[in-house]
Amino acid sequence: MMSFFIQAPKSLRIIFSILFLCLLFSAGWLTGTWYDNYVVHTLTQDTPVRENSPDFKYINPLLFVDNSREDFPEYSSLEEEIENYTKKAIAVGDAKKISVYFRDLNSSHWGGVNKDELYAPSSMLKVAVLLSYLKLSEKNPDTLSKNILYQRKDTYGEYYTPKYLTNGNHSTLELLQNMIIESDNSAMSALVALHQDEIIKLYQDLQLPDLLESADDFMSVEDYSYIFRALYNSTYLKRNFSEQALKLLTYTKFDKGIVAGVSASTTIAHKFGEHTLTDTTGKIIERQLHDCGIIYYPQKPYLLCVMTKGEDFKNLETVIAKISEMVFTFTKNINIRDTL
Repeated sequence: MMSFFIQAPKSLRIIFSILFLCLLFSAGWLTGTWYDNYVVHTLTQDTPVRENSPDFKYINPLLFVDNSREDFPEYSSLEEEIENYTKKAIAVGDAKKISVYFRDLNSSHWGGVNKDELYAPSSMLKVAVLLSYLKLSEKNPDTLSKNILYQRKDTYGEYYTPKYLTNGNHSTLELLQNMIIESDNSAMSALVALHQDEIIKLYQDLQLPDLLESADDFMSVEDYSYIFRALYNSTYLKRNFSEQALKLLTYTKFDKGIVAGVSASTTIAHKFGEHTLTDTTGKIIERQLHDCGIIYYPQKPYLLCVMTKGEDFKNLETVIAKISEMVFTFTKNINIRDTL
């Protein structure tokens, strides 16, 4: 065949060359089409998550883009490290359940361990209350200056006790600030009682588990991440309100979890939650401690959410701090490699 091609007339060789180039181009085009249609769209499966609000007839606002892909090779070593640690922590009794979800906010690549386990998010839901009131403020600028009656209640049984406000009327903004910074349940109760319907609507808008029909354990680490992702992307609130919300969350006083695992100079916008389950005699059956938020590592911000179940809050604090340290160290090392 080769000798025939060499000895063939020049015109015939030109025709063969053209045919060969056409065949090569077609093969490349088919390969590219397959990659685009199958690899990119089928394997990665980017899915837009939209608000689906009945308030709009002609638009459907985008909240964020989700990716159902289950593995990103760059996180395999980190996931393995976290999984090995969680197994050891559970084996020695530091925790009964541990779930982790982390997400690079630049690339949207993510990883996790036991991310589908359900928990009682408790005080972390105060961020949803904050978003609801800021959403109301977009329509009515007077919302945050209105006074609300605040009455301290000592029936919550918090392990991490907040600094309470004085009983009496306080502005909505004061209650929101104390609810977030101090994790004040009395402030949350006063706020929820006034605008419960709007708070429920936020859960529906963000496609979170139904608040009214949920059992004690109803939210996963990935579910909860939707709140912070919508804030960071400023896709639910206007930009200035999203900025205000995250700035307020940087003042959260709880420093025993995620904060304890990163450098002191790192800014973190986060919220923690605690939950204690008792039997009819008051005996403690289970403790839950969670901490989720955005770690503003320079040029590489990431979201981290850790939820835990166990018997001792101190042990759960240590577990969350250790996992936070692992993710922070991994991010720092990746950043160093990227700059070399």
